[in-house]
Formats: sequence, structure tokens, C-alpha cells
Amino acid sequence: MKKSLILTLCMFLLVLSGCQSKQTESNESETLTVSAAASLKDSVLDLKKQLEKDYPDIQVTFNFGSTGALRRQIEQGAPIDVFLSASREDYEELVHKELIARNEGNVFLTNELVVISQKQARLNSIEDLLSTNKKVAVGTPDVVPAGTYAKEALENMEVWDALQQQFIFAKDVRHVLTLVEEGAVEAGIVYKSDLSSAGDSVKILQEINPAKHSKIEYYASIISTSKHSKEAKIFYDYITSPSNQSIFENYGFTSSN
Repeated sequence: MKKSLILTLCMFLLVLSGCQSKQTESNESETLTVSAAASLKDSVLDLKKQLEKDYPDIQVTFNFGSTGALRRQIEQGAPIDVFLSASREDYEELVHKELIARNEGNVFLTNELVVISQKQARLNSIEDLLSTNKKVAVGTPDVVPAGTYAKEALENMEVWDALQQQFIFAKDVRHVLTLVEEGAVEAGIVYKSDLSSAGDSVKILQEINPAKHSKIEYYASIISTSKHSKEAKIFYDYITSPSNQSIFENYGFTSSN
């Protein structure tokens, strides 16, 4: 009788342990890895909080950097689920290599370029930089879309060559902002949206005419090698949804919807 009771108790404990194990497995969250242009950092971290409330089974991890560098990581096999690009060229390069699952290329945001400096700087426009040796930070054009747009604009304004000796090339657009804020350079060219995270020490010298460069567009796409395609689709639909565009507009972006 005693042995039978012990055996029954052991079997009950085994069943209970199995049920707990299954419950734990069902409650585990899927982790989604998103590579995003550095200029999107503040806005998508804000959106992440809301998404994880709405979808508690999805946890989002971000990989921020220059769009060109992120694109190369994906090409080299990095385990990325979603790509948020600040460059049409980098997006289309992945489409060409069949690394994009949703090849329609949803443009979900646009942006603008501005020239900034510290508030105490005795500068009012790009022209003021031409007669000085003051340093100007821009993103490295080959890998940083903000730098590519800046170069195109300055070439069309016929001042790129004149400023050549004054450029400091940065690893991404947020690096440009940091260099200006810290006083390492006198001026820099960033996206208008970057000013949402700038300190009080920064001012806009000049808004660059959008007609002087290609349209600044942000692309959202799902990577074809994603191991979490279901969750990636949820994130993709969430970030491109018109109902969530106000989050980005609060950070200075313009909705494409």
C-alpha cells in the first residue's frame, strides 16, 4: 500500500513537471533582430515599447549603424529578420541578391537635411564656412546615406570641392551630431529628425533645399533568411501601419502614407 502511494505520488509529480515545462515553452517569447539606420534609433525604440505591449510574445533586439554597413552584414549572413534602410540603393542591392522577402519595398518615412552648429558659433549658413578653416562633419558618403545625400546637395550647390579640406567624415549620422555637440567640429550635416535628440547647445544654420539632392526615403523589408518570418511580418506591418506613423512624426520624420 505504501509503495503504491509513493509510486502514485511520483507519477503525479512527473506529470506536473511536464505540464509546467510545456507551459514555460508556450510562454517563451520569440526574439526578433532588426537592423536599423542610426537615424531611426530614438523613434524605433519608442515604437518597440508599444509593440511589445501589444505583442508580449515578441521581443525586439535592434542593431543600429550606417545603412551601408548593415547591408553588408546581411550579405555576409548575419541573422537579421528585418532591415530598416535609409537608402534606396542599399535596399535594392539586397533585392538584387534575393535577400529581401518582400521585394515591393515599402517606403514608410521621408526626411530632410539640415546644417547644424553649436549655438554660440558665429555662423549663419554654409557660405560662412567657405571663408574659414572650420571643420564640417558629414557621414562617410560611401556607407552613410546622410553623407551621400549631403555630398550630392553640396555638389549641386557647387561648394563640395571648396570644403574638401574641412570635412571630417563620420561613421554614421548620429556620430556627426555628437561631434557637433561636443565641439569637435564647428558644423555638421544631419537629418532634421536627429534634432529631436540634440541638446540645447545645437542650432540649425540652414535647411538644405530638398531639390538639391535625391529624395530621402526609408525602406522597411523582411530578410528572406529570417528564422522568424511570422514575427517579422507582424513587426513589418506594425512599423509601416498608418496608425503608428505619429510616433515617427514626433521625432521629426514625415510619413509617406
